[in-house]
Amino acid sequence: MGLTKTSLSNRGGAARLSGVWKEAFLWIPITHLASTAAAGVTVYSLENHAMIAAFFILGLGLPVPLVIYYAFKTYHSKVEDERRHSDQMNEVHMSTLEALAMAIDAKDQTTHQHIRRVQIYARRMGESMKMGAKELKALEAASLLHDIGKLGVPDYILNKPGKLTEHEFSKMKSHPVIGAEILSNVKFDFPVASYVRAHHERWDGRGYPDGLKGEEIPLGARILALVDHFDALHSDRPYRKAMTREEAIRHIKEQSGAFFDPRLVKLFLAMLDSLNAEIDGLGIQEPETPRTSATVNNSSAPAAGFAEERTPLTESALGKIAAAHQEVLTLHDIARVISSSLCLQDTVAIITSRLANLVPYSTCVIYLTEGDKTKVRAQYAGGLNRESFRNRTVSLGEGITGWVVENHKPMYNTSPLLDLTFLGPEAASAYRSVMVFPVMKRGEAFGAVSLYSADVPNYTDEHLRLMEMIMQPISDALHNAMTFESTRRTALTDQLTGLPNMRAFSMQLERELHSAGRAQLPLSVLVIDLNDFKRVNDTFGHMAGDRMLFQIGQVIRRQLRDHDIVARYAGDEFVACLTMTDHEQAGHVIRRIQNAIDGFVLDLPGGETVSLTASIGAATCPNDGRSFEELMMQADKRMYRSKEEARSGNRPEGAFPAFSKARMLAS
Repeated sequence: MGLTKTSLSNRGGAARLSGVWKEAFLWIPITHLASTAAAGVTVYSLENHAMIAAFFILGLGLPVPLVIYYAFKTYHSKVEDERRHSDQMNEVHMSTLEALAMAIDAKDQTTHQHIRRVQIYARRMGESMKMGAKELKALEAASLLHDIGKLGVPDYILNKPGKLTEHEFSKMKSHPVIGAEILSNVKFDFPVASYVRAHHERWDGRGYPDGLKGEEIPLGARILALVDHFDALHSDRPYRKAMTREEAIRHIKEQSGAFFDPRLVKLFLAMLDSLNAEIDGLGIQEPETPRTSATVNNSSAPAAGFAEERTPLTESALGKIAAAHQEVLTLHDIARVISSSLCLQDTVAIITSRLANLVPYSTCVIYLTEGDKTKVRAQYAGGLNRESFRNRTVSLGEGITGWVVENHKPMYNTSPLLDLTFLGPEAASAYRSVMVFPVMKRGEAFGAVSLYSADVPNYTDEHLRLMEMIMQPISDALHNAMTFESTRRTALTDQLTGLPNMRAFSMQLERELHSAGRAQLPLSVLVIDLNDFKRVNDTFGHMAGDRMLFQIGQVIRRQLRDHDIVARYAGDEFVACLTMTDHEQAGHVIRRIQNAIDGFVLDLPGGETVSLTASIGAATCPNDGRSFEELMMQADKRMYRSKEEARSGNRPEGAFPAFSKARMLAS
């Protein structure tokens, strides 16, 4: 109970020392003791008893060499067994590393031959540079595992066929650090991790992740950077075609003293023919030489922007790998879900909820253009102060959001107050950062996604990269939803009056009838006909008639409640659905509509005016019918009966179900 951790450690070390002694050195004192005893007895016998000495040498002395021989043979066998076991374990370790390297390079769409060639290039270069045994082992392992950190980079970045964005390249630059973190947990007895971390450093100090320069970069990392770069240039990659051998050599020479150690470049090019001969002799296929020259960027990375800032990597390597794969799953989920919805409101709601899984925000607002496209309207807002944002309009060029839509460029990490003064000083000052991206289609912006955070002081390169990546599917989904909404409105809207057409009215009336029947509430339908409307067209022309129909439609709409429905039926007729309205209440609505139409006068050019009267018929559910057809038929009959009564002058004022005031067409 009183043993300390140190004493236990000492005892464990003593036990290990005892084991090593028994296995390797037990026979050494025995053989020395036997040899010493035999020599002593022999000398004593020769000096004092010659006959006994002769007998001892011939009889008893003979087994001593045998004991010595057996002891050395046993010791030698143990040493050979240990050596063979060590060699076997080294082969297993190298095979395991090679298998892991194959899996890593498969993720990066490279080949096993690439790994083997880089391994041979690196080992021979290390030998020529007189590197020690441990450094050579480190170089060989690093040549296999230098890209293990790419496990923490999403596949869509590794295999992107085009130019990487600045933020995508920032993510790509993290792989040497991630790789070094992974390998630092493996107990190599040689410096593999340091070579992996530094294999993208440049001789001129402009590399990453640490900006090492010249001989500050470990020799093994400098060798690895050179040979890996050369073989990569000589191979097809997703982001570019392979160079010819001559072009790759010329590129290496051009980058000597910039990317690469000039001394190593000179040595490598001098050895290249013999290295390729060795590779051919081992049956390792050399990259196929392209038929035509291909242009590549003067960089070991894919064509990309080069961010100056270095993002600190505080997460664990395994955490980054898990995050990269979770990121892919989340992005896939967003693309799948938002592409499955055509309803605009559903689409914007899905986008805001899914974005929260990728990028932190306190408020998310989706703006879309409307009308003459000089303004954007907030179609959806979620999070903090969402009610204040909903239906807010922003002119192009106004604030951050208006600037982004007008200029088709994102803006981020500026003052959120440029967008939020309408909230008031207290609410606006709660926000610390902002990020706004344009919603684009065919090079034109038709909206913006605006994210405001009260918690994040600044959006990082990682946040910006994710937004850049996800904005294309978001833009496609919003464009499709807007197109669908426009098509739906066209299909369900009367183009002349802007009111619902008869198809939309019938669909809505069927739904209202179902609800009314279930709740046992009344519902009334009106059929409205403009009297003598043909004379407007004949006297003043169809343009005047169209203006009259549009204005009368608005007059009728204003006499109804928000949840009532009015639609253009056909020609000069309108229909209305009055929910929760019985026979008597419908009569009051009819009188209100007729009075409004009676008081409406349309002004025409030249000082002329025109006005109309209306005949209206009504039917109520359930008294007059329970279906769309029954109610429409009954209301239509009453409307025509009212029209006839108006013409004959026999209809009493205020009679229900239909009546109209007589008014002559005025010019």
